[in-house]
Amino acid sequence: NDGADNNDSAPVYHDLGEFIGLTGVKLSYVGYEVCDSYPTDSVAGDWQGICVATKGNKLVVFQYDIVNESGADATVDIAGLGAKCTFKINGNVNKTALTTMLGNDFCLYRGQLSAGESTRAVAVIELPEGDASSLKSANMKLKKGSDMMETTLF
Repeated sequence: NDGADNNDSAPVYHDLGEFIGLTGVKLSYVGYEVCDSYPTDSVAGDWQGICVATKGNKLVVFQYDIVNESGADATVDIAGLGAKCTFKINGNVNKTALTTMLGNDFCLYRGQLSAGESTRAVAVIELPEGDASSLKSANMKLKKGSDMMETTLF
């Protein structure tokens, strides 16, 4: 075997919005943060869910901008697709995004955006503190039905 059919080939790059089926709406990865709880700016009495890392772990929150570039109102319904996302961290740790009660959970996002409006969605995973403090690479795998894509985030 000369390695030509290696299953560990480099990830295929895809446009997230195109894969999800968004028209006139741009979806792009913008960064991540490592924290003990998310959102980090929550206040007492907040109505939305709050994610808290378990002892010895940290949350890694991947952030995505959703921008309506169409010139008309647009409905974004990632939840309706039944999309699932997983992340490969540092080339060897696989984590499925947590299902959260966050109003901006990426896989559960459903909303209406006016022309030119943008919003931020997040996908959250939990990692041991050591792994979270030494992030070198992250790939995102997104699956809807039998279709799957993979893209390198960093």
